[in-house]
Amino acid sequence: MSQPHVIVIGGGINGAAIARDAARRGLRVTVFEKNDFGCGTSWSSSKLIHGGLRYLEHFHLNLVRSSLRERNWLLHTYPHNTRWLPFVVPVYRHSPHSRWVLKAGLKLYQYLDSSHNDFDSMDAESLLAHIPGLSSEGLRGGFVYQDGHCLFPERLVLDNLKDAVNHGASIHNHHKVLQFEPSGSRIAAVRVRDELTGTESEHPCDFVVNAAGPWIDGLIGGLGAKSPLSLGFRGSHLVFKNNELQLRHAIYTPARSDGRPFFIIPWLNFVLVGTTEVQEDGSASDTVPSAKEVDYLIKEINYCLPDTHWKQEDAVLSFSGIRSLIFKPGSSLNALSREMGLYDHTRDGYENILTLIGGKLTTFRETAESVVNRMVTSQSWHAGLCQTYEPLAFGEGSDRYSGLLNEESLDRLKTLYGGQTKAVVDLIRSDSSLGKRLSEGVPDLAAQVVYAVKEEWAGTVADVLLRRTGAALEPNAGKPAAAEVAAIMQPLLGWDDSRMQAEIQNYKRLVDKTLLSHR
Repeated sequence: MSQPHVIVIGGGINGAAIARDAARRGLRVTVFEKNDFGCGTSWSSSKLIHGGLRYLEHFHLNLVRSSLRERNWLLHTYPHNTRWLPFVVPVYRHSPHSRWVLKAGLKLYQYLDSSHNDFDSMDAESLLAHIPGLSSEGLRGGFVYQDGHCLFPERLVLDNLKDAVNHGASIHNHHKVLQFEPSGSRIAAVRVRDELTGTESEHPCDFVVNAAGPWIDGLIGGLGAKSPLSLGFRGSHLVFKNNELQLRHAIYTPARSDGRPFFIIPWLNFVLVGTTEVQEDGSASDTVPSAKEVDYLIKEINYCLPDTHWKQEDAVLSFSGIRSLIFKPGSSLNALSREMGLYDHTRDGYENILTLIGGKLTTFRETAESVVNRMVTSQSWHAGLCQTYEPLAFGEGSDRYSGLLNEESLDRLKTLYGGQTKAVVDLIRSDSSLGKRLSEGVPDLAAQVVYAVKEEWAGTVADVLLRRTGAALEPNAGKPAAAEVAAIMQPLLGWDDSRMQAEIQNYKRLVDKTLLSHR
């Protein structure tokens, strides 16, 4: 007897993790993502793997405890793409919390953390020694503690999907779910369109998990669910070069203008500044920071680091993502739960569909376990126990690349691919032309494009430059590399010349509209 067939809608971190968990338990799994894997909230996050110190203020102790547990697991099992990062918390005269309140919060944070990371209390002089450019006006001291950082969250999505495929899952990128096909009290199938070819197809199923993030309400509009299930909030960031600042500690401080948490994070060779939290009323596609948000971020970083004198045009990138929170009528933003929620559509007359609301990057593994547990129990299926505490990193690691690659390119490969680096290097061994850089000043290589298409479901130039390599972070948001990437992809995907040229222009327009919109 064949195992039940589960369709997961949405290829962000939660959908990818659900697919991995379900496939490892022996279920048949199919994933549909309408854009590109990890292209939404996962890619546009603040890149933090953390417990959420701010959540203690609202007594979300279980969320913090589970987040810290999952953070520690991820830092231990996924070391090539995650790092411990020291955070400085300055305390000023205008700060909403005194030093003793913050110290009590950090002690509770430490108590909830099984790794028992300590924190340091510092006076103003010591804190300024850690962050020389920090504003000294009204500074009363502060604290330094450790939390987690994920360099490329989109790679985390891909590795979850790869592990799902290794356990039998079927993965479909750029496939949009058009409608559900009900039969009595069950969803019998979903109708899907390949967004790159226009081909439509129908896929029978035994269960559906709606993990589409900001798009969950749009998907279930025809099922009679009480709407909305979620509220979307836009979080915007600016990215600056870290050349002069040489920031080594992240800074976590209340924004001067509104008191909400504000992060300044060293990320690769950059400084990531954010975030905002603005209710999003429009489409979640092509979300960009508003002029007001850009001005807010510029003012706040110059309050905190007054010697930078950064201006809007100094930002090398800007981006926004939508975070979905569980809708609760009459609740303020601060009161909305940051925990994940599960909506069981049995109350709407359909007994084989669940909608996931919210969730954090840090807790994706635990979220997936909860979803699959609920699904298996509700259907009385016989499935294995959760196996996702096993390490995500896989593949054969090797450091024997001397003479083949320069140090910068090799470091990039190891950070992106971890134990799978050898598979990319082997492409260069078989064809030395694949060892060339995509453009001047970009450490990413032609081999990575081939690997992205053959092994990582890349179907567009944007997929490669934005979410398979780090090239979009390089000069002019990777636009100089677009033509080379398209030329490599053309024979692999059977593009004609007009399609190849269209891909180049599509990428450049996308970059101007989104990553460079602040200019």
